[in-house]
Amino acid sequence: MIQTDSLETVKAIQESSLTNSSSALIRSIHYMLVNIGLWELQHILRDYNKIVDYIAKMTFDTNHS
Repeated sequence: MIQTDSLETVKAIQESSLTNSSSALIRSIHYMLVNIGLWELQHILRDYNKIVDYIAKMTFDTNHS
């Protein structure tokens, strides 16, 4: 399961096919997920994503200091 607080991203990936998205990044993500086989993409509220966001930023800051 993949969770994100970006509803636009969820819609773009779920609605895209390998040929109809104008975004190369969305096409690449969709291609990788299709090759994985079984996957679920879920939108979560930003409030529920704060801890993960904090950890990611902390890791990024540590690696780039």
